[in-house]
Amino acid sequence: MTETQNKFRVMILEDPNIPDKYLCIQDGLSKDDAFELLEMLRDQGKTDLEIEEYYPDENRLGRNAELH
Repeated sequence: MTETQNKFRVMILEDPNIPDKYLCIQDGLSKDDAFELLEMLRDQGKTDLEIEEYYPDENRLGRNAELH
């Protein structure tokens, strides 16, 4: 069985008055790409950025394409 590949998304806080409400800037990134984007945005003066790790194929339904 193959291991599920993880991806990363870069998000920014939408409203400082409402915690835990983020807007996704970019998703589907590798770890290196996500941290590079994070540093570029911080250099531009953006704050309240967060990187989230997720597994896009974790709850996928249907047959495994690698078996067919």
